[in-house]
Amino acid sequence: MPFKSLSDTDLMQHVASGNEKAFEQLYYRYSAKMLSYVYHKVHNKIVAEEIVHDAFLKLWNSRQTLTITGNWSGYFFVMVKNQVLQYLRSLDNVDRFVDEIYAAGVPDHSASTSFKDYQSLETTLAEKVQQLPEKCRIVYQLSRDHSLSTREIAGRLDISPQTVKNQISKALRLLRSRLQEVQSFFF
Repeated sequence: MPFKSLSDTDLMQHVASGNEKAFEQLYYRYSAKMLSYVYHKVHNKIVAEEIVHDAFLKLWNSRQTLTITGNWSGYFFVMVKNQVLQYLRSLDNVDRFVDEIYAAGVPDHSASTSFKDYQSLETTLAEKVQQLPEKCRIVYQLSRDHSLSTREIAGRLDISPQTVKNQISKALRLLRSRLQEVQSFFF
């Protein structure tokens, strides 16, 4: 069956019944447009590709229960836009979490948390940093331990400032997930 000539609504009916060729046609019809839109919002090709692929994956996984009345492309655009907003919010939350950890500093002796506990936490954090992927770890350490700016790190490692931001975000996201049990220690 030639899917190129089918409307989006017809393609979605075929997708709902599990037709992979119809899904591929939707992918080829919209992936470039969505990728362009997402890239202009996140300024990172890899992240943009992940967001678009995740949106298509979500579409495929919900194909049997999904009912779209009206404009399919509009629905899909809103779906992608929401994923972009979720990604941008997650970056903000990760940055805030790390800022709170660093703002906590060394507790004084009157604090309920002992200095020994703080040292243990510091050791755990250092161990988790060492477990980061190499690029993330290097960028994270230059940023946090050596207090270099994004531009300074980019210049030193010969990468773009956006790549530095993405690596820091990735490192913070990984640290956050690996330190969930420690989070209650601070909050």
